[in-house]
Amino acid sequence: MIKYLHLKGLTPNQISTDMRDVLGDDTPSQATICRRVAEFQRVRQSTEDEQRSERPADTCSDDNVQSVQDMMQKDRRLNIRYVADSLKMSYGTTRHIITYVLGVRSMGATNAEA
Repeated sequence: MIKYLHLKGLTPNQISTDMRDVLGDDTPSQATICRRVAEFQRVRQSTEDEQRSERPADTCSDDNVQSVQDMMQKDRRLNIRYVADSLKMSYGTTRHIITYVLGVRSMGATNAEA
């Protein structure tokens, strides 16, 4: 609708007023209307949202879990930061693997069976 009214030659303020008369509370905000009009002026043709990249690949892979488990079995005194840095993984991912995947409650008490 915004594109149609823009092509008719209405300004963003006129579009907002016209849409408010018809749609009432369901009218997009003034900022949204201005942003859309600016996009159409920059040659944007589609009214659909642009495609975004998918969620990042899951770093909690079987290989990463096995690497963490192998490191912890060799030395039970390791801390999460050291394991993360050694394997070039984020602290959060490493902590998730140790705590939730391997079920380790305390870094000093690693379960070899996990």
